[in-house]
Amino acid sequence: MITKIYKLFRAGLVCCCATAALTACSPEKFDGPNQGGIPSISNVDINMTVDQTVNQATFTVANMPAQTYAIWKVNGETYSTLNPMNWANNKAGTYDVELRLGNRNGFSQGSITKQFTFENSQIDFTPYYSRIARTWRINYGVQPLATRPTGVCMTTASPSLPMVAMSTIRVRKVPCM
Repeated sequence: MITKIYKLFRAGLVCCCATAALTACSPEKFDGPNQGGIPSISNVDINMTVDQTVNQATFTVANMPAQTYAIWKVNGETYSTLNPMNWANNKAGTYDVELRLGNRNGFSQGSITKQFTFENSQIDFTPYYSRIARTWRINYGVQPLATRPTGVCMTTASPSLPMVAMSTIRVRKVPCM
């Protein structure tokens, strides 16, 4: 009984999918690409905002023609066809962004290129700090009490790593007991 129901359900599903595929939304007539319809980059510009706190740039096409899409390249690599597009990097530096337009007929012949700058590197040293953070114990070895330095029996030191990547040593003196 269950097998018969499964077969009927599968047959109904196949018929439904075939009907949907034959009646899918498609244009009534498509003449193919038209070379005269290639998008032009004239009167188009790139609007940029750069957030220096997180090193993220946002790009938007200004005056984008109807039925076109953006093709963004940052430093020569294609990244996105979204508008607007966000791009982030943790290194300081000057970067290029290039915009071309596309549609069903092809891609624009020209492009617009602009530069933007991230002023600071945004590198988090926290994962590395746990690997180098050690407690150093300096003991004067086994010496008779008379030859030990007075006032200090042990000194502990631990490195600290501020965000400027310079290591410092914090020293704490422990009095003799």
